[in-house]
Amino acid sequence: MKRRWRWCGTGVKAGIGPRAGGKALAPEKWREAVAESAGLAYRAAETPSFQLQKKPGPTMASYKEPSLQERAALAREARDKALKALAARAPVDPAVVAQRQAAAAAREAAAAEKSAARKAAIAQAKADKKAAASVPAKPSLSEAELKAARDERYAARKKRKG
Repeated sequence: MKRRWRWCGTGVKAGIGPRAGGKALAPEKWREAVAESAGLAYRAAETPSFQLQKKPGPTMASYKEPSLQERAALAREARDKALKALAARAPVDPAVVAQRQAAAAAREAAAAEKSAARKAAIAQAKADKKAAASVPAKPSLSEAELKAARDERYAARKKRKG
């Protein structure tokens, strides 16, 4: 018989308890129902308390830690398998090897050329910066020239304001 479970307001499943399904259960029946829902077999004792025992049936085996010898054997088998796979690979053609080496040499030469060009550009930028620093930024003006420039600015401002 399949039970339908629903939650009561107290947070307890309605299928188990002294008032399961709205009917009052005797304490013995209630204990049997609790034990059955937990997957246990109820066995009444001579004393008022009750004992729970596991129901007989298939149980799941617990995890067994492999021993050192088992781990070493597994590692040896994996190493042998990898070595066999490596030995089974087809040999590389010498022409392909030479072609790969030539391509690698060309890449290295291009990288060296690019690096040299970059270093030359950096050196040129440093030289330009040094040359620009040695040239005076602005020729110094005499006092009369400064006064003339100030007067021009003053006249322009007066003209703008009207």
